[in-house]
Amino acid sequence: METNKAKNLTSIINKVKKGTKAALVAGGIVLLLNGCTPTTPPPNNNNGWGDIPSEYTIEGIPNIKRVALGTDFSVAAEMAFKSLGVDVDWVELNPIIQDGTYKDLDALVEYAKNKGFNSGSYHIDIGDTLNLISREVRIVAETKQTTESKSSISRIPFGYKIKEEEIYLKNPLTGGDITILFDDFSKYSNECNGVDDWTAVLIYDKNISIDDLNLTPFSYPCYKSYKPEEDKKGLEKSIKNASEDYFGKEIIENGEKKFKQLSENNDNNKPKYNNQTVLTKK
Repeated sequence: METNKAKNLTSIINKVKKGTKAALVAGGIVLLLNGCTPTTPPPNNNNGWGDIPSEYTIEGIPNIKRVALGTDFSVAAEMAFKSLGVDVDWVELNPIIQDGTYKDLDALVEYAKNKGFNSGSYHIDIGDTLNLISREVRIVAETKQTTESKSSISRIPFGYKIKEEEIYLKNPLTGGDITILFDDFSKYSNECNGVDDWTAVLIYDKNISIDDLNLTPFSYPCYKSYKPEEDKKGLEKSIKNASEDYFGKEIIENGEKKFKQLSENNDNNKPKYNNQTVLTKK
């Protein structure tokens, strides 16, 4: 009988674009994708996640801690670029790719292309993430700060271990690393349209190909921060929700009522003139 653990792993694997029908070796459990018959671990690190190593780490990505609110996207981009040999810091990047909490993914993609790299913004699931790490692709990913948080933060996935079921990310919030378990991947998702993926800008050398992964391009209507010209109502709603989260819904509602009342009083107290009124200077 298939266990819950087996069902979870099989479900995740089915989402992998580059998956194989070979055996999965993860967490000490060996499964065949067409059943659950135990078998000897296969050779060649063929582990069901595609043709990738059982563990991998991208070396040389620095740990940098953000020093100001609204700069995590810029700091994460700085870490990615510096590991690729581009000498740029978040102070230079921030006015180009980030405006407060609004993160302009298109601007980062354009900046990376101008520096001679391939780049694009995509939705990535756990299988995509492992494949991209193993190909030395820099991933500026949007994840929740915690599994329970509504706020997101930009992080850099840089390593994984399939046996431990762990993904490792550079975290600008602390200037250190964070470990996310495979089972918690979807809990860190912003749940764009109910899809348990992450939003990410990919930056990589032109000799690297990721076409076989068939990644889904990122679309702004799924994003938590909206482009004003694309969705003004969405932006207003996002600002209102953020204000309610920070000050409290009751305070915001009372403030709106007070503002409306003052506006009405001001209108009622304005002098009213008919068409026959003539104003003369005294």
